[in-house]
Amino acid sequence: MGYERNQTDTIEKLEIIIGAAQRKYVTVKEGAGLYGMGIHGFDKLAKDAGAKRKIGTRVLINTHKLDDYIETMFSD
Repeated sequence: MGYERNQTDTIEKLEIIIGAAQRKYVTVKEGAGLYGMGIHGFDKLAKDAGAKRKIGTRVLINTHKLDDYIETMFSD
C-alpha cells in the first residue's frame, strides 16, 4: 500500500513555480523547479549562460537571459 501525499507540499511547490514564472530574477531553487531540472544542473546552465548575479550573499538568475541562451544553444 502506498502513502497519502501531503497536498500542502504539492500546492506550495506549485505556488513557487507560478510565482517564479512571473519574475525576471529567481533563486536557484525556484529556477530549478521552474525549468524542471536539478539544482546543480540548473546552476551550471545559468553559469554557462552568464545569467547568474550575486547580490551580497544571494544568488539570482536572470530568466530572460537564460531563455535566450537556451533558444540559441539548443534550437534545431
